[in-house]
This record gives sequence, structure tokens and C-alpha cells, in this order.
Amino acid sequence: MRACVVYILRQRVWAVIQPDDGGDPSMPPRAKSNKQTSIDIFQTRGCGYSNTGARGGIRGLIQLEILHLLEKEFNFRIPVRFFFDLVIGSGSGSIPTLGLFASDWTINECEESFSTICKEGFVGDSLHRFRNLHRRLGKSSKSRYGSANLEKTLKQVFSESQPLFGGSNAGKLGTNTKVAVSAISSNGRATLFPNYNRRSIPYPAYRLFRPETEQNEIKLWEAARASMSNQLFFNPFKHKSSNEVYSHENSNVSNPIIMADTEYKAIWRDAPSNYPDLLLWIGTGTADTEIPLSERPSSRNPSVKSKKDSLKKIKQKQSHSRSVEERQEKIWDDYLNSLPVDAPTSNFTHLNVQVPEVPASDDIDSLDFFHNMARKFIDESEIRTLASRIFATFFYFDGEIEETPNKELFLKGEILCRLSDYTPEIREIGILLQDGQFGSPGFVIQEQCKELRYFGLTSEIVDDMIFNLHFQMPGIKFRISSKTPMIDMKIRFEKSDDYSISGFPRAFKEDQSQAQAK
Repeated sequence: MRACVVYILRQRVWAVIQPDDGGDPSMPPRAKSNKQTSIDIFQTRGCGYSNTGARGGIRGLIQLEILHLLEKEFNFRIPVRFFFDLVIGSGSGSIPTLGLFASDWTINECEESFSTICKEGFVGDSLHRFRNLHRRLGKSSKSRYGSANLEKTLKQVFSESQPLFGGSNAGKLGTNTKVAVSAISSNGRATLFPNYNRRSIPYPAYRLFRPETEQNEIKLWEAARASMSNQLFFNPFKHKSSNEVYSHENSNVSNPIIMADTEYKAIWRDAPSNYPDLLLWIGTGTADTEIPLSERPSSRNPSVKSKKDSLKKIKQKQSHSRSVEERQEKIWDDYLNSLPVDAPTSNFTHLNVQVPEVPASDDIDSLDFFHNMARKFIDESEIRTLASRIFATFFYFDGEIEETPNKELFLKGEILCRLSDYTPEIREIGILLQDGQFGSPGFVIQEQCKELRYFGLTSEIVDDMIFNLHFQMPGIKFRISSKTPMIDMKIRFEKSDDYSISGFPRAFKEDQSQAQAK
């Protein structure tokens, strides 16, 4: 059961949360501008891809810990659901996907629910313990745990009646994050369950589940259950409303990055580029045998098994982990090789955590131990860099290229914030700009091979965000050398590097350089 989650900010950030099979893988409403502009340059959004990598199950806690640390960089005042535009999860990664982005869970609530689901789900139900009775009833005993406990717990944490599409949470979350989880039907075809509508695409590699009637909509708990329907652990899941059965032995049928990339392009066909501001792939931990024993976390309990047996099991797990990691690396490399040559490498991050030992997906006795291990070995400097990139994509440029009668060319417009005015989040952005890691004196803009231009963030602008919940910078206008310039716009941080705002760097195209009054 792989845990995979993709978080996408249109030409901002994608994210994927995808658990491994344990076995053996609209633009938000644009901030309103007072100016009539002709080019949206772009409140593009992004995608973060977080993949639970080798094996999922309990190891999905690494993803939650990384998201927890990301929120910590924002002083826990801006929920993680504001970071991404599209989130696609699978396997145990469907839990944080649906909990954090389609429900109103906090990170702490999600961690508690995730632990509860693992502890209750990875325990054989009473009927499943009696295999002979199972056979007499005509039920398969191929899976390790049955499904009664899992389904009961999913109904409790998500509620039994809450639909994925059009649920009551949609309006109160304060974001337009699009959420989907993937599953594999019993005939081996991948299916995606979304909380959004989009236009159809030709020759899709998977099926988008959009029923004709409201009665056939899938519930949140059903979407999670279908996504976790790996035969190694749980029985097949039948969605009664649609009569579809979901069950698989190998989740490698679907490529999560391709799925996220396809959805990104299908949803935002007007995006100015074929890649997001940030694509983040988060793994679920990889074993690092070079970590000295003295640096390894102390074991939960002394093992009663012989040292020889323990070493044998460790070697078996490491061998399987390496094969899965190699498969994931190939998926990642193939995607990077498919990108345009002008795609900035900094937009794509494969983040994994090296730990001394990785537990089995269903080793619930290792749950707390593994969580503590993850906390120790996560590189917080990587988290800080990632948070800075995400913070930069909260800002975008809206403007036009203007040609004067004497053929001079100017780029003019304004820098906007994609978080809505008059919300608590815009105040928190102002507080973060005022001091701390994200303290910023302003923005820098540069045309390729030309001088750097600086546009300051005055104390009045920041105070307006904090006290009046409103972001407004003076207009920007500067000379450019052509109608198709290569330009980068960055936010300058006092305590770290500069980072590109949403939609940059980018080369303007000829058809985007014509000033047309709206």
C-alpha cells in the first residue's frame, strides 16, 4: 500500500502523497486589482508531489511530520491547505490528502487519525482470524487483515455520510485546493476520485470518477478505503452506489507524477507554462546503513529474537526498499527528462528522509518509534528552504507589455498576493514579512543580462496587511529590450536567498506581448 500525495500550486506548487503497496506504488480567485491589465503574468499555481516512496502504511507519518515542520516555519498560523492548489494521494497517503485538504483537520488531528487508522486497520478482524469459516462463507482470505476494522475506523474519522465532491467542508476551508485520490479497480485500471470537475481529455491513462447522479457520489471514507484496497493487507472494496470493485496486488499500475501532471494541464489549460512553480516529491523514508549505531534512536523494546534473525530481516527489508526506491527514482528521472529545456531545476524537489531502519508498512508496534526517528533525521534546513519557496509563490505579477509610439517597450503592472484580502491569512503574511525568517525588504526584478531592479516593501505596506488586512504595492514600470523578454521576479529575504515569485522565471511569448485593454 503505497502512500502518495501530490500537492500542486498551479504554476505554484504540486504535491503528491502516495503510499507504496507495502509489497511486494483554477487558479484560486485572483486577488482583485484596481488596474486594467492585459496580461496575467501570472497567478499561476503550483504542485507539490509527496510520495511515500518505498512502502507506505505507518511510514506515511514521515509526510505528516514534514508538513508539520512546514507549518512550523509559518508559525503554525497559515494551514498547510493554503500552500497547494492540487493534491493527489493514494494508498495510506489518501488519509492526509482527504483529512488536511478536503476536511477541516489540523496537522495534529490528522496525525492522531492516521495513527488510529493504522492501529485499528492493521489488526485482523474476528471473522478474518478463522480462515476455515472464511472459506465456508465463500470469502477470500488472501489479505492479511480483512477490512471490517479499517472501514469502521474510516467511517468514524471521516464521518459516514460526508461526500468527497460538494461536501459541506468545501465552503469553510477558505481555499480552492483541488483534491483527488487514486485507486485501482479489480480489472487493473487506475481510477481517480476528485472533489472537482474538469473538461475531458483525449485518451486518458486512467478513469476520472464523475457519476451522473448525486446519489452515486463517493464518500470521503469510501475514497480512502478504495485507495487502500491492496490485497496484501485488505479485502477488495465494493462501492455499492456505482457497483465498482477496487482491489489490486500491485499499485505500480498508475504513475502518480504523470497523473498529477495530466490533471494540472487539464484543469489549468491557460497556464503560461507546462510545469508548476514547485513540484515536491516527499518519500516515506529510506534506510541509511551508514548512520553510526551511536546516532540511531534507541529501540522501542529489546528484541527477543536472535541477532542473526534480526539481521536477516533487516537485509530483506533493505533489499526490497532498494528495489522500490530504484523504481521511484526512474519515475522521477523520466518526468524530469520530459520537461521543457527551460524548466528551472529549482522548481522540482525530491525530498526523502534517510533513517537507520525502515519498518514494515503494517508494523504498528513501531508507529511511535518510527515517528520519533523521523523527527530526529529530517533535515530542517531542507524544510526551511522549501518553506521559503512556498512563501515566495504567495506573490505573483499581473501586468502588460506596453509599446510607446516611438517603439520603446515597458513592462508595467503590480505584484499581488494570491491570499485574499480581509482574511486572517493576509495578516499572518504581513507579520511574517515584518520579521523572522521571511522578513523582507522587497522584490527584485531582472531581465536576462540586464541590470537588477529593486522595488521595496515599505513599513506602511506591511502595516496595512497586519492592521487593515490589505496588500497593495505601488505599480511597477520599467524598460525592457524586446516583446519576448526572459524575466525573473524574486522576493528578497533578509536572512536567506532570493526566491522567484509565482510564474517566474519565464520567457514571454509574442502573443502575450500585445497590449489589449480588458
